[in-house]
Amino acid sequence: ITLKPLEEKNVILPVLVDSSTPNGDYSMNVRIFKDDILKGSDTFEFSVRENPDLAGKDSYNSFFLRSSVTIMRENTGNVEVKKKIKHPITFLQSIFTRTNPKGTMFVNEEGRYYEWSFTLLPGQTYRIDIIADYTWFFIFIVLILIALVLYIYLKNKELKLVKEVFKLHTHSKGSSELKVLLHITNKGSREIYTAKVMDFLPRYGPAEIDYGTLRPTKVDETGGDKRLLWE
Repeated sequence: ITLKPLEEKNVILPVLVDSSTPNGDYSMNVRIFKDDILKGSDTFEFSVRENPDLAGKDSYNSFFLRSSVTIMRENTGNVEVKKKIKHPITFLQSIFTRTNPKGTMFVNEEGRYYEWSFTLLPGQTYRIDIIADYTWFFIFIVLILIALVLYIYLKNKELKLVKEVFKLHTHSKGSSELKVLLHITNKGSREIYTAKVMDFLPRYGPAEIDYGTLRPTKVDETGGDKRLLWE
């Protein structure tokens, strides 16, 4: 500082106080030197007020079948801070989501969300990790699709059998002449070998049978009933 004779100057001295400095009264000592010789000193009082300052940072990461949210809060002030954090979430997401620390689930007019309540002292940090993992759900869906494809594939290989019975006419003695048709269809895409078809003719009295296009490989009679087998 340069002073002319009888000159007076006002000097502004900036006081840099860390934001985490506890609130209260403090003293500052000022000394004046000329040619390294102490010429005078004085003490000034000043106060640090409460500074409830909370810094925050949120980060989001997304991968295949997995996503995460990290919420960071740091008390950069000089007093204790109480805080609540809410994170909205859907019902489907809540099934596959875990949190650390564990959040409290609320469902009300505001919607569905997790909530955390915490207290931070000056300099303390609070971290929340929210992880949604759909891996097992994806595996379950894949297994269901594989089972469905196998079911359709195996079902398409089955034989389809339709039986039709027609009444041709009735004889004068009261007996009837019937025509029975067995429709066999290969529903698959490959040839099927060694298939067997079995049908039964109940006993209603003596009957004459004309097998038409394909005679059965074997005919068994049990108690008058006929079991017909085609191979």
